[in-house]
Amino acid sequence: MNNSLYTCDRYIAFFDIIGFKNQILEKNHEDIIKKLYDFYSDVTNIKKYSLYGSYGRDKFLIKVKYAIFSDTILIISDDSSNFSNLGISFASIHVLTMALVHSVPIKGAIAFGKMTADFPNSIFVGKPKLQKA
Repeated sequence: MNNSLYTCDRYIAFFDIIGFKNQILEKNHEDIIKKLYDFYSDVTNIKKYSLYGSYGRDKFLIKVKYAIFSDTILIISDDSSNFSNLGISFASIHVLTMALVHSVPIKGAIAFGKMTADFPNSIFVGKPKLQKA
């Protein structure tokens, strides 16, 4: 396998639901699952809310990919372009907005660096550096 196809400098946003373990232990399983499905559906449906962004006179499609497992959301850009930076920023704002709408406590960060994002095999490895806010 040629993993260089999946490896490059890119932007990544990482989000984690706060207190998820306690919710699993204390709340009804079906209620938690319904809330997660509703939240994750709105998170990954960014096209419904903001398909295009703009930067100066340029318009661009917000192209990001999501990997969701348990209480973690990864948003991964295709490359290191300025448009990818803006796409990650817009997608992150969208995640935070949906967290507020669904009353989901969440924390996260945006990072940049060399990363392998092999979606077909669900392999995500790298050492991106956090951007200073």
